[in-house]
Amino acid sequence: MNTRTGLGATHLDVARWLGWCGLALAGIGYWGPWIRHGAVALMLLGLDLGEFVKFLPQVRSGAIALQREGFYLPVIALSVTLTITAFRRDRRPGWKTRGVLSAIAIGVSLAMLPPAWSPASLQTAEFRLQTALIAACVIAALAGPILGLLPRHLLGGIMILLAALAAIVPLWQFVRILPAVQVAYGRPLTIGWGPAIMVIGWLLLILAEGIRLLQPRRGSTV
Repeated sequence: MNTRTGLGATHLDVARWLGWCGLALAGIGYWGPWIRHGAVALMLLGLDLGEFVKFLPQVRSGAIALQREGFYLPVIALSVTLTITAFRRDRRPGWKTRGVLSAIAIGVSLAMLPPAWSPASLQTAEFRLQTALIAACVIAALAGPILGLLPRHLLGGIMILLAALAAIVPLWQFVRILPAVQVAYGRPLTIGWGPAIMVIGWLLLILAEGIRLLQPRRGSTV
């Protein structure tokens, strides 16, 4: 093995671990506390915000304009990234691993289902976009073998774009609604560790894919 090849393998090993650590931290942060409160029922996770904002008077009146589905971008990014990781040609995991990752990708996407949902409720205008996003993630997971045939630079670019959107959009909307949340709670808010951990996770994933994209286009079993 020549020095250049060895250095490339080392970089790809680093990228692999950075990517997995990034995905783990992004998921932990998203499902972690964004608003901390002594009462568990009043603690808000990142996943809760897509539903919670519907009940803020400032959002309902249009005084604060936002796209509540933007809070689900981390779910979409996690699901699609897991699918790409399972089937991208420069990874070549075994079929058992691919099956497990695909199942997890589908399971993650189902986190976007609203509370007390029913087939009829998913067809209403309120949840139509949410339902379409879930369907898109599930279809992507089922079509993983085809998705994996796309050029590795394109797949890496998709992952970087999704990670950037999943880091920026929910955090930006979260900051915008904080004054309204404080009014609703009637007390000063305590920000949880979730947003920071999630953003760190997405940054690590972006770094990992950046390292991969800079590697020469050679066959890899990583």
